[in-house]
Amino acid sequence: MPEEDLSRPLRRKVTRIEPQVRRPTRVSVFLDGEFAFGVDRDLIHRHGIREGSELTEEDVERLLFEDECGRIKEQAFRFLAVRDHSERELQLKLQQKGYSAASIRWVLDFLKHYNLLDDRSFAEAFARERVLRRPMGPLLLRAELQKKGIHSDLIDRVVERIFRDVNEVELARKAIAQKVRHQTFPLSAKDKKKLADFLLRRGFVWDTVRTVLEELEVSGGENEFSSLDDL
Repeated sequence: MPEEDLSRPLRRKVTRIEPQVRRPTRVSVFLDGEFAFGVDRDLIHRHGIREGSELTEEDVERLLFEDECGRIKEQAFRFLAVRDHSERELQLKLQQKGYSAASIRWVLDFLKHYNLLDDRSFAEAFARERVLRRPMGPLLLRAELQKKGIHSDLIDRVVERIFRDVNEVELARKAIAQKVRHQTFPLSAKDKKKLADFLLRRGFVWDTVRTVLEELEVSGGENEFSSLDDL
């Protein structure tokens, strides 16, 4: 009996390829008469695999990797169709779906290569939208970008750019105007503290908070604000 050539990878013959009943776009592949794996039908066609083909373990691993990457891309496109995501956001969502780290990394790199995933564009758009819809200071904006997984260096650049174009004191005025109306002047010490605490929670620096409070004291009855009880 001739000795087995251990230097050659073990090959198994494709004995059957059949559509899956519940997922007709996928097929079940049988090797040496036994079910081996399921993959996308187009992937089988693209690689020219048919009954009688021989596959090594490496061939199978490559097919399964490509198949998972294809499924991850479809899921990623669904997420991105709803709204833009940061790279970290998308990575976490895909991890929650149970996909492998290597396949997720390949898909994220693919999306970045084709400019479908761009943390810089995402961070700038997110920051501007947040500041316009919910006036906030640089400290809160920085914290929200951190939650999105944006790198600290990029956060620095984005926040600097936003507050180079937008007046922080004006934003603080808008934040108060959105929250309160018809307030009696002069402000009591308690009301001043409520306003200060509110603006600080919104991420404004103390110099901005002090400026706005001083403006309110000077303007007095020219501006009307509501009760501060809800702040």
